[in-house]
Amino acid sequence: MDVTKQAEVEAAARTLLTSGLPLWAVVNNAGIAVSGFLDWGHDVDDLRRVFEVNVFGVVRVAKNCLPLLRETPGSRLINVGSLAGRVAAPNIGHYCMSKHSVRAFSDALRRELQVLAPRGPRRNSASLHVITIEPTFYRTNIVDAAIGARVRERMWAETADSVRVSYPEHLLERMRRAQARVDRFSRTNLSEVIETMVEAVIRLHPKPFYRCCGLLDHAIWALAAGPEVLVDLALKLRSSVGGSRR
Repeated sequence: MDVTKQAEVEAAARTLLTSGLPLWAVVNNAGIAVSGFLDWGHDVDDLRRVFEVNVFGVVRVAKNCLPLLRETPGSRLINVGSLAGRVAAPNIGHYCMSKHSVRAFSDALRRELQVLAPRGPRRNSASLHVITIEPTFYRTNIVDAAIGARVRERMWAETADSVRVSYPEHLLERMRRAQARVDRFSRTNLSEVIETMVEAVIRLHPKPFYRCCGLLDHAIWALAAGPEVLVDLALKLRSSVGGSRR
């Protein structure tokens, strides 16, 4: 289904309802990204496209499935966030904003359900678990260099001259090289994420958060908990797309 279309999501929910089967788990995994600066493009069109899938799509699916999930003791709603939801990095601000929102949605919904949960001995058996999975970058279409380059070129072409004048020459080429490095360092074993999803689905007492990452990513998560000035400095040192216009 297309998670940006309410009618398709409602139809999927009706199919689940009429099946007569219990709904044990929903995994919200749909996501898109753009690579470009936040003041590029026309108005907020690109930000809206990302949020339509990554945020409103997640919320739409959740809202339509929650009534069925509530009827199944121990059921779970699993939302796929990202390392980018913890660290807002330059050039992928649209994506970072959306994944921060996924994390906030999961946290708020989990705490709302805790307020509403029955008390006493039935509390654990009747709970609906809200779980967030936060992968690092994996080598999928979302980090594909060719796709990213096409989107950046389109966004740059839609950017007003009054904005373009603030950016250095040969910027698109620098960003292409930077994304190629991201592609090289992206993890390739997608089963790491799939196995984490499976654990979140089948475990009797799942964790509220799961991370899929390597040692370097753990360091980035630790950095995100530090002072903002250190995070800013670290990201500035890692960035290679800036520079003067001449």
